[in-house]
Amino acid sequence: MEEDFNSIASRLMMGDAALRTAMQQFPKMREKAELVIDFYTKLDPQLTRAHFEALRSE
Repeated sequence: MEEDFNSIASRLMMGDAALRTAMQQFPKMREKAELVIDFYTKLDPQLTRAHFEALRSE
């Protein structure tokens, strides 16, 4: 679980397009990413879903 969290967190911070694709295709991946986003939002209210979406690299 920790490795999943770390991997998803780093990919979110980089705006990884492959992660976005995986989130659209696989419900479990989307759930995990949403948990990571929720965690970061609790640490800093500015780290919202919109913040991470703005980091996209396509």
